[in-house]
Amino acid sequence: MPSADILYNPVAGRVNADDAVQRAAAVLESAGWDVHLKHTRSARHTTRLARRAAEKGRSAVFVAGGDGSLGEAARGLLGSRTALGVLPSGTANVWAQELGYETLTAFRPTALEDAARIQAAGWTQWMDMGLCNDRPFLLWTGAGLDGEVVRQMEGQRASRRAFPYVRYAWYILQSIFRWRGLRLKMEVDGQPLDERYILALVSNIRLYNGGFTTLAERNCVDDGQLDLWLFRGENPGDSFRYVVELLSNRHHDDPAVTRHTFERIRLEATRRVNLQMDGDSVRMKRELEIRVAPRALRVLVPNPPPEGLFSQPPEQLT
Repeated sequence: MPSADILYNPVAGRVNADDAVQRAAAVLESAGWDVHLKHTRSARHTTRLARRAAEKGRSAVFVAGGDGSLGEAARGLLGSRTALGVLPSGTANVWAQELGYETLTAFRPTALEDAARIQAAGWTQWMDMGLCNDRPFLLWTGAGLDGEVVRQMEGQRASRRAFPYVRYAWYILQSIFRWRGLRLKMEVDGQPLDERYILALVSNIRLYNGGFTTLAERNCVDDGQLDLWLFRGENPGDSFRYVVELLSNRHHDDPAVTRHTFERIRLEATRRVNLQMDGDSVRMKRELEIRVAPRALRVLVPNPPPEGLFSQPPEQLT
């Protein structure tokens, strides 16, 4: 009998998910799973609970929350055979969007049950994770404009459930007029770079910006590489242009935007860096080493999985 812990973040998302989580648990139980529901108190607590589940040999850990909560659980599962499942009840749920799941809202009250029903079949894939100064991340880490926006939003965490996209847009507008870019030194593909960037973004997936932006049409999450997107600039006009381009998916046409694939990269900033890491704010030192951990995380997926997301066929839980 497959077993799972469901980790539930009570402050994530736009609606109260208690009843929906219970219904999702019932779906898994009706499919033959042994299910244990656990509330989380903090990011570190989520990571500890996930690690404990892996140590107990659980088949899977389901996270009812957003991308930040998923990233926290992934840190605890890194390198184990316990699979990460998603019950999308956070604000944006970009990883769930990659897999084709809907987000729990007042208009989609069965979203968690639907996602649980698909994942109850037990199909899995292995995917890469990123390490930033040895701190694991699941989806992205970014320095620059998005790091500043997320830092400001972090201070208003208690009110993020109300009108989240309106608040996000407000913080973007505030940051645009203040941000003058971040000077970074790095070596990419053997080429030294030393410029100012509005945004330097490392991505493990195709989607970004709450799912509104498709960074790349094809980007396998199990190819042993990460993408580095560099947006050169130094003034509010550059920031505004990039926000518009990202929202309209026209960043590919801008010659000041470059994409690099890598396995390991070192960056040095002129000051300490506020990073956006899986949608959460993280303060880092000036020197950053970012590298890929190939096929380090097992994840539950639909069968067939979304085209182009994985290079290998799915396998059943064992």
